[in-house]
Order: sequence, then C-alpha cells, then structure tokens
Amino acid sequence: MLARDVMTTSPVTAQVNNRLREVRDWMFSTGIRHIPVVHDGELVAYLSDRDIHDDGAGLEAKLDEWVSDLMRGQTVTISPEASLKQVMQIMLDNKLSSIPVVNEARQLLGVVSYLDIFRCLLAEMP
Repeated sequence: MLARDVMTTSPVTAQVNNRLREVRDWMFSTGIRHIPVVHDGELVAYLSDRDIHDDGAGLEAKLDEWVSDLMRGQTVTISPEASLKQVMQIMLDNKLSSIPVVNEARQLLGVVSYLDIFRCLLAEMP
C-alpha cells in the first residue's frame, strides 16, 4: 500500500495572502486541524490549529495577520510512492498527525492523516 492509495485528495488549502482568521474559520467549519498553504501550486507551508491559538499576545490581533507571517521552516512531506510503512515511520519520527503528499515539483497532491491510515488498516482486517 502506498501513500497515494490512502491519501485524502483535494484537501482544503490556504494561500499565503489569506488572513489567519479565514484559515481558522475554514478549519473550524470543516473540522480539520491542519491546512496546507500553497503558492502558485507549490506547497510552501503546513499550518496546524496549534499555530493559530492565543499565545498571550492576543488572539484577535493575531487573526488579522497574513498566513505568510506565520510560515516558518521546511515542511515535512512525502512522495505519493512512499509505502504506508514509510509514511507511518516519518509521522512517528516527526510526531505528526498528518503529512502532505507532494510530487517532485512540490505540488500538493493530497494529505495522509492518522485517520486515513486507520481506515486503511481497518479495511484490511478480517
């Protein structure tokens, strides 16, 4: 089983020029905790609900910031050809509950979450 076999395709995405308020509202309305950020079709960041929380500086002020203001570091990604075992190991090693799937050009193809993995494993059980 490969990442492409279990990933969620066409995930909700954000753009670098979205406000954090918009992203928080999308997360809340769709029930997702992570959202890929794309720019010109390329994955440039991966935001979590933990990135959008009250850190003492005041949540309301933070929500008016741009997504690009919050982006930091390299995002851990996987290839659609990664085995399910590789996907799980990378997620465990990096303490991730989901991971973006990208091609060589870093174009977002989908997302694998622990729920996708659970669904796959349950389907294989007798």
